[in-house]
Amino acid sequence: MRQEVKEKINLELVNTEALIEDLRRRKFTGYVKITSWDAEDYIPFYDGEINRIFIVSKRGIEETNYTTYGFPQTGMLEIIETDPVSIVHGLRNDFNPERDGPLCLAGYGDEFHPTSSLSHIDIDQFKTLAKKSHFNGYMLFHTKREPVGMVIFYNGDPAGIFAPERSGEKAVQYIRINSRGGFVSTFLLEPDFVPLLLSMVRLEVIKEGDITEKAEMDAVRDDIKGRRMSALLYLDGGRARRYYQFFYRGKEVKGLLQGLFSIDEVSEEDVDFPGRFTLYPLYVDTNPSPVRFSLKASEEVIDRVPPQKLNEIKEALLDEMGPVAKIVWKKLFDEFGWDEESVPASKLDEFIERLAEEIPYDDHRSAFLKRVRRSRE
Repeated sequence: MRQEVKEKINLELVNTEALIEDLRRRKFTGYVKITSWDAEDYIPFYDGEINRIFIVSKRGIEETNYTTYGFPQTGMLEIIETDPVSIVHGLRNDFNPERDGPLCLAGYGDEFHPTSSLSHIDIDQFKTLAKKSHFNGYMLFHTKREPVGMVIFYNGDPAGIFAPERSGEKAVQYIRINSRGGFVSTFLLEPDFVPLLLSMVRLEVIKEGDITEKAEMDAVRDDIKGRRMSALLYLDGGRARRYYQFFYRGKEVKGLLQGLFSIDEVSEEDVDFPGRFTLYPLYVDTNPSPVRFSLKASEEVIDRVPPQKLNEIKEALLDEMGPVAKIVWKKLFDEFGWDEESVPASKLDEFIERLAEEIPYDDHRSAFLKRVRRSRE
């Protein structure tokens, strides 16, 4: 994540109102950091827009908006320019390695190409360029508020596709739908780290607990090293401090400390804050196979199910399940990575079968399938 301090000023000398208006007018992307004796305040900008303000202190993180925020009387003010992904990263409300996998580390790496509108980038041309240059890194698809998904490349080939709670073709569908009108950013990674990042899919907890002092963290690390494990050790110290330590066969490969708007490499000695640790085994494929993907609408996606037909199916489900049908309906759309305007006709039978599996009683399930199938004749 790019971090460049543009200016550092004593707060007592700053015309804060004029400064904020100037950053808005310049469509600044970055953040203002204010350090006072008892807190650090962060004012993030994305293209000049302020979404919210974070106040970090011993009490934790408080959020407020600019209209109710009061600048401290004393302290130091820094203007830090960064890439858009750093701001998107900071605005995320929740991080969950088991749900988000590699997306937790969105923005880590060296910027390969500045953030661009997705509509301006030819993805197929990028794949050709990646192949020629033996690119190691990832393409991140995102909006101004959240990461949508990523495609990870290894030695020039796409090797993994991820979205929240999805991978593979389901992730492609999710990215295709949810990145409309969004952006794409690309980042370089060290080749040795890519297989570890790919292995973050479908993480399962094998050990967890609370860490109150560094010796306890060292004991967990020693166990990993002694057992020659490939693993991810994750320490959640709160929204402003999260630590990821990657091991391959008992040897540390990388330690990453995640702050509000940054992800930095750190050594074991630099991590001594309390938190909740979780240990995940990693099943590392050191020679991942290429995968195919396209974000262009295929013939399968163009041939969509008409809205009237979907409404008939939804009504049949409501009649057999009652109000809970609405929850099941949304859950399966999330599972397939579709919205109601993008259901491929070739996948409709599979979708209907999945709906039927959610109906707990045999007679209601049979009635649903009979009604739906009859309406399709």
